[in-house]
Amino acid sequence: MIAGSAELLLLLALAIPVVGAVLNAVLARIDRRLSSVVVVLATGLTLLAVIALVLGVLATGGVSASIPALLTRAELQVDLFSLVFALVGALVWFCASVHATAYLGKDPARERFQSVSLVVLAAYLGVVFAGDWMTLFVCFELLGLVALLLVLHDGTDKARKAGTKYFWMTLIAGFALLAGIVLVHTMTGSAVIGTLPAEAGSTSLAWAAFLLLLVGFGVKAGLVPLHTWLPDAHPAAPAPASALLSGVMIKAGAYGIFRLLNTVFRPEIGTDFELDEWRFNAQLGLFIAWVGIVTMLIGVILALGQHHAKRMLAWHSVSQMGFVVTGLGVGAWLGAQGGMGTAGGLLHMVNHALFKAGLFLGMGAVAVYAHSADMYKLGGLWRRMPMVFVCMLIFAAGIGGVPLFNGFVSKSMIHHALVDGADLPGGGSLVVAEWLFIATAVGTAASFVKLITLVFIRQPETQPSDPPGSVGWGMMAPMLLLAIPVVLIGIQPQWLLQGLMAPGLEGLALSADPITRYLSVYYLGRSDVLLSAVIVGAGAAVFVIGMRQGWFHWSAPAWFGVDYWYRRTATGFVRACQVGSLIAGAMRDQIAGRAWRVLLRLDDLSWRTPKLDVALVKALGRALSALNRLLDRPGQWFKRLRKFTSAKPGLFDRYGQWFDRLSIRLSAKSGRCALQDVLYRDLDQGRDALIAAAQAEANERHGRSDRQAHVDRILLEQRLEAARQVAGLVASQQLERAMAAAASGDNERSRAEWVMPPVDKIVDAADDWLAGQKLEAALDAAGLDVTGVYEYERRLADERNWRRELRAVVFRPGTSQWPMTEHPDRSSLAGRLRRLLDQGTTDPGAGLIGAVVLMVILLIGFL
Repeated sequence: MIAGSAELLLLLALAIPVVGAVLNAVLARIDRRLSSVVVVLATGLTLLAVIALVLGVLATGGVSASIPALLTRAELQVDLFSLVFALVGALVWFCASVHATAYLGKDPARERFQSVSLVVLAAYLGVVFAGDWMTLFVCFELLGLVALLLVLHDGTDKARKAGTKYFWMTLIAGFALLAGIVLVHTMTGSAVIGTLPAEAGSTSLAWAAFLLLLVGFGVKAGLVPLHTWLPDAHPAAPAPASALLSGVMIKAGAYGIFRLLNTVFRPEIGTDFELDEWRFNAQLGLFIAWVGIVTMLIGVILALGQHHAKRMLAWHSVSQMGFVVTGLGVGAWLGAQGGMGTAGGLLHMVNHALFKAGLFLGMGAVAVYAHSADMYKLGGLWRRMPMVFVCMLIFAAGIGGVPLFNGFVSKSMIHHALVDGADLPGGGSLVVAEWLFIATAVGTAASFVKLITLVFIRQPETQPSDPPGSVGWGMMAPMLLLAIPVVLIGIQPQWLLQGLMAPGLEGLALSADPITRYLSVYYLGRSDVLLSAVIVGAGAAVFVIGMRQGWFHWSAPAWFGVDYWYRRTATGFVRACQVGSLIAGAMRDQIAGRAWRVLLRLDDLSWRTPKLDVALVKALGRALSALNRLLDRPGQWFKRLRKFTSAKPGLFDRYGQWFDRLSIRLSAKSGRCALQDVLYRDLDQGRDALIAAAQAEANERHGRSDRQAHVDRILLEQRLEAARQVAGLVASQQLERAMAAAASGDNERSRAEWVMPPVDKIVDAADDWLAGQKLEAALDAAGLDVTGVYEYERRLADERNWRRELRAVVFRPGTSQWPMTEHPDRSSLAGRLRRLLDQGTTDPGAGLIGAVVLMVILLIGFL
């Protein structure tokens, strides 16, 4: 009965947000207040379902379920660790949803934000509840792609740039994750997320799979050097979205890294820790620990120099994820005794979700009240916003590691794990890591002393000119709700450590004694409290000295940032492609030149024996045709040869017709392309000649008039410009008519009938136009028919609508599709795609449907 109820709660936790998103979209058209109630109710019920699921997991050790998913079934599996991620995620989501109803206020896109938020919540829960790789991949990609709408919510240039970077980084992560999943599936032969057998593959193959999966999860977690999207995306999004992105979504990446170290690349449960199978897992742990150390250090250095509070918090998200990953890595390095590191990393993940979400919500309230989030333009807000000030003090104390607040517990556990790891053989590098850990903690304390002092305590240099905004209980209540567990975990950490994490470690056959040892020996011990006081004091000193010396205004050179090297790499790749294209073109031209020299040598012999002449030309044509097929460039050789012959007139006039016939007979496709190339070339030359002739005729006529009446020079310029415009219009329309006929397959008719009009008609039309007559009437009076072109286009559009164009592009890619190939703006298919894109960018429902369709395509491809 308990197992059945727990399975039902698991399915409800996933279904409630989806149903809430649909109801919100429907009710938003009726009553906006009612839709907000539905959103808050949906996130609240989801939180209750996850809380109720705790009892079922504690009673049974785990809950599993299976739901239909297209051609297969999505497997769900919940243990105590996935429940920790789900619990903190649901709590933060509920608080952010309540805050969003007040923060967004009369924002016309509020309902879109709320619907997208609920879909992202369902995707996040799908990631942490996934029992197989297929479910994990689809939910992970859905989480990343749909969250793009949260980044783009404001629609500003800043948001679009951040969204573009976020999209490409998410796409790269998806490809890496998929490649890693394929490697793991190849080695195990199973889609279930389980332990990789020792005999499944070589060590190099396991490292390759691990690094690919690490990139996939590391982008979402914001690990250096995959973090570049995070400092731009978080400040660009609204405050509730920033709380979700930083407080919860990046934890999906941390969850993936946790599973890699403690499920996929660790030996099977029951394996002796002294055997060689554990050495590979320990090496992975040491590597991950150093990735975390580098991430936390770079994040805090860049956070110290920020002016914008939300951007500073975003950089601290990078740094704090370094703390989390360091704990997980050191826990894997310690093996059987790694419970303190693993539990410390997981606890810091929970702590970071709480105080970082609260910090973003608090700065959102400050921005609404003071109309700015620039720390150097704010000040003195503790009197005007006392409740926000108290909550921000609590959150700052949590992230700064002050005793009796949650961050103190998790940071102390990670620090002790680093000390224990340095004592192991081969762990000497962790001594340096410990000092870097302490330096990062000092930088974190300095950052939040700076935030609290500049925003709330010191007096502002200038008084704000705008009246303060309204900050009601809709924004205050979520902050208070998040502040409560920040204090409770700092006072009673055993509720989480012994209640959920210790049983979870025992389920992984890891010892829970390090947790007991920490709670009984180290928690609030003299050495830990003294170290915390030194760190906070040093942080305050760094702030004071840095403000006086101007350290926080220092700007690093461009080459110091990872973005610079990403751009240089991408630019170099494009340039390499361009150089390669030039080299390939030169090689092809060289081959064509050699073939041409062969023709020169055969010239004398062909004059003496006409039959041999024909045979040689045919043989050469077959050789060139084979070369064309080899290079996949049909028709290009004859184009170059004809260009070469046109540059040397008289040499090969007798071969010109043979080349044309030969190119037609090689194949229907290459012959058609060659004939159309000839047609287009002739038409281009004719158009240029027509314009030049019209100008010359106009000049000559005006010259005669000029000698007779000494007309002003300006009239000459006007006449020439009018003749040039009319000639260009007529020639372009004739060219388009010929292209349309050629596209329909009537090449000979196009060459025979679409001839250029006499030049004098164009000049007469230009004269009438200058005399004040309308252009259409002037063209008709001169006998120039350009209206038939538009009629031909309309008839062609009627015969080939966007469906027919799409079929032609897919099933006949080699044929010319006019007007789509020459004038995309006039193509029915292009117009249809533009309308769909416009609808997807303006209509949130269409955007969500597009994201779901994309996920279905990815799922089908995986299956």
